[in-house]
Amino acid sequence: MGMVRLVDLQFLYGVAGAREQFEKLCGQLISSQYPGARGVRAEGGDGGVDFFIGDQTDPSGIIVFQVKYFPSGLKGSQKQQIRESFRQCRENTAFSLKEWILCVPLDLSPDEITWFSLWSASEASALLTPARMDWWGETKLGHLLLLPENSGVKERFFPEEHLRRLVEIQDTLAHLVDDLHTRLTQQDLAQLALERNRRELKAQRKQICVPLLSSLHELAPIRAAFRNAHDNLWERQKFFFQAKCYRKQIDYLLEIAQKRAAIAGSELSIDPDGRNVLDAFTTFLQTQANYFQIMAESMGLQTLFLGKADMHVLDEFASKMDEELTALEEAIRLYVDSPSDVGQPVAGAEQVDLIKAKRTIPEESAHGRRV
Repeated sequence: MGMVRLVDLQFLYGVAGAREQFEKLCGQLISSQYPGARGVRAEGGDGGVDFFIGDQTDPSGIIVFQVKYFPSGLKGSQKQQIRESFRQCRENTAFSLKEWILCVPLDLSPDEITWFSLWSASEASALLTPARMDWWGETKLGHLLLLPENSGVKERFFPEEHLRRLVEIQDTLAHLVDDLHTRLTQQDLAQLALERNRRELKAQRKQICVPLLSSLHELAPIRAAFRNAHDNLWERQKFFFQAKCYRKQIDYLLEIAQKRAAIAGSELSIDPDGRNVLDAFTTFLQTQANYFQIMAESMGLQTLFLGKADMHVLDEFASKMDEELTALEEAIRLYVDSPSDVGQPVAGAEQVDLIKAKRTIPEESAHGRRV
């Protein structure tokens, strides 16, 4: 962004003022990108919407922007605020949600990207019509701010006189940081480097595991639809009309899952905890394949498409998949938290912030049967 940084709004307007100014700035940048965008005045709460694009009566849904001025990144409190804002938006009965975008003044860190990816994958797949969830940080918003057509917006929020003052402040801070750095002992520096390496390793290992969990999220809706068609003959008729489509989806997603496991395998095979993750993932996929096969055989030509498998056997498979999923999550936690040279968790290490994958045992339907 050159000399302009969105987090510097707090130096120009104070922390409280920066929040208001950042929201106004985002509104103008969004409007420059989408001329039809509109804002929401927060009287008694904004319902999880700061700006939106589209007609709220349109059944295909609207695009919602949620603005959060978090100049220090996403810690536990900030993540909870984001989750709560999205919950309000998701439960807002005034509209359907097509797309949800979070606007923050900083680009997300590797750990924050991992958290957002896992959380958004879980939330989006839980919606009736899966919505696209994304975030805009300093790179995206800064690009819009520096466009020639937005020069007036830049001058309004970051006057040149104020920018010169910011440069002086930043130079002073830089001198203070340099002075502090020279006062650190070699032991302090070594400890900081060790801690940084540990965080980077942890983030890297999370990134390895994210695609594996994503495969489970992607397969969950199809698995639920397949079980619904097995248990309910009326739903089965509708399901058969789309059978080819479902088959293609299943084949494609299983192929992707296997490719992801193969790619991750080179990293996971380095230490015992990593191999445990890969083994747990492969075991889950095999049990899931058996689950699909039992239902498919019972609904096939041999039974004139009217048969059903033993419900007790299916539920046992579903329960087994839940147990294997729990084992996979625990294997991932141990893998991410373990140091690089041993297979044991780091003492006192922070628990891995992983969104639980969808469980397999179906909920009770209105007819008292599992669907």
